[in-house]
Amino acid sequence: MNDIAIWAITPNGVALARRLRQAFPEASIHLSASTAPADFPALRFERLSAAVSEAFTRHDGHLFIMSTGIVVRVIAPLLRNKTVDPAVVVIDELGLHAISLVAGHIGGANALARRAAAAIDAAPVITTATDLNQVPAIDTLACELGLTIENPDAIKGVSMALLTGRKVRLHDPFGLVRDRIPPEALI
Repeated sequence: MNDIAIWAITPNGVALARRLRQAFPEASIHLSASTAPADFPALRFERLSAAVSEAFTRHDGHLFIMSTGIVVRVIAPLLRNKTVDPAVVVIDELGLHAISLVAGHIGGANALARRAAAAIDAAPVITTATDLNQVPAIDTLACELGLTIENPDAIKGVSMALLTGRKVRLHDPFGLVRDRIPPEALI
């Protein structure tokens, strides 16, 4: 994930955006025109919702330094599907938590939250059940291996089977994922 946008709307958010810029030097910084300091190179916006709407699909991932509620309201009309949405991570303005909000696996938000958290000494907040239970996420495996998911609707069923201890049938003629799934999970 190379194309990251960092968004901030408060003075504390701007200070945190400066810190994140060190970890994400190629990121585009988007700041509220009312709080953006003149000495900080950034794209300035008047209305957050309009700016995010215009830039949402142009980036692989977004780091929003603001409340989760604001981000949910702004991105809700832009979300299409977990297979195509960019990663969305919310960071509180004090830099205590980096929350993977949307596109945790395929979009890379879980990894982005961990990377951002490490950069600012925050706690990553990951809520995907497979990650929490240390169960392989089939969609993450596919992404890591550069594979295409032919049936995205099946992801949920495979994940639930792995989470509940049910066995899954694996068709892996090239042996690409067999070693990444616990043998006891396979039929």
